[in-house]
Amino acid sequence: METSSRKKLGKIGVLTKENAPDWFQQMESHLRGEKQWKVIREVITERGREAAEAAVRIPETTRLPGQAIPEETPEPATNEALNRLADNEDWDAKNWKAISTITALLKPLDRHTVRKCEYAGDIWTYLTEFYKQSDRTAQMLALKKLITWRMNPNHTVKEAGQEISFIADRVHQVGGEVQSPRLVEVLFLNGLPKEYENSCQLLEFHAKTLDQMIETLSAVEARMKGENETPYGMDIPTESARISKIEWMKKAECYNCGEIGHIKRHCKKPKKERKSDNKDDSDDDDKKAKEKTEKRKSNDRVKKKTRW
Repeated sequence: METSSRKKLGKIGVLTKENAPDWFQQMESHLRGEKQWKVIREVITERGREAAEAAVRIPETTRLPGQAIPEETPEPATNEALNRLADNEDWDAKNWKAISTITALLKPLDRHTVRKCEYAGDIWTYLTEFYKQSDRTAQMLALKKLITWRMNPNHTVKEAGQEISFIADRVHQVGGEVQSPRLVEVLFLNGLPKEYENSCQLLEFHAKTLDQMIETLSAVEARMKGENETPYGMDIPTESARISKIEWMKKAECYNCGEIGHIKRHCKKPKKERKSDNKDDSDDDDKKAKEKTEKRKSNDRVKKKTRW
C-alpha cells in the first residue's frame, strides 16, 4: 500500500507556480483516497468560523487582493475546538499523515515556511493563498519584505542570515529578481541592531560574501555575550593576521626540544646547555699551538745571531 501511495505522489510532482492548479486538484484527490481530506476540511471550516467571529467583534480593514497571508510565516492562534479534535488519536494520526503527504511535495523554502503549522488544514490554506495570488502581487510582497527586513531580537546572527537568505530565495521563486548578491548583503547589514554598527562598517570593506559576514558577526555576538573572550580587537585585518600566526605556529619546530607546535621561547621543557665542543681539549690544543709558535720564533732569533 505504501509503495503504491508513493508512486501516486511521484506522479503529482513538486508544487511550483506553473503546476499549482493541477497540483492542488491532484493532491486533493490523493488525500481523499487516503481518507485524510476530512481533517483538512474540518480545520479550514473551524478557521473560517473563527475568522467570522473575529470580524464581527473587530471590523477588518480593507486589504488589497492577495494581501492576506502570503509572505508571512503562518502561525495560527490556538483553537479550543481544534485542540479537542487533536485529542482524538485517530484524528491526530490522520492529520500528521496529511502533513507528511503535503510537505513531501514542497520545495525546501515552502517546507521552511510552514514548519510551525500543527494542522494540515493551515498548511493547505497558506499554500492555496500564496500560489493563487497574482505574480505581480507576490513579487511586490516578497520584495517589500526583503527591503524592510530587520533582525528579530530573539534570533542569533546565524538565524538572521538564514532568514534573509530565505526571503531572497522567495523573491526569486515568485519570479522577482535580486539584481546583485551585494544588495542582500547591504540589506542584511542595515537590518542589524545598533550594537553591530561598528563591525558592519568594517565588513562593508573587508567581507566578500554573506557567509563571511555571518561568521565574523557571530564572533562579535559571542564576545558581546561574554563568551569566547579574546584580547584581540575588532579590527578585521588584525584578526586575519592572528589567524595566520596561529596556523604558522602549528607547524613551527622548537629549537630547544625539537617538537612541533611551539617555539623555543614558549617551550616548557628544561633548557638545554650550550654544547662546549670539548672545551677542555680545545684549550689544551690552543696552549700547545701557542708553545710551538713561541719556540719557532725563538729558534729564528738564534739563527739570525749566529749568522752575524
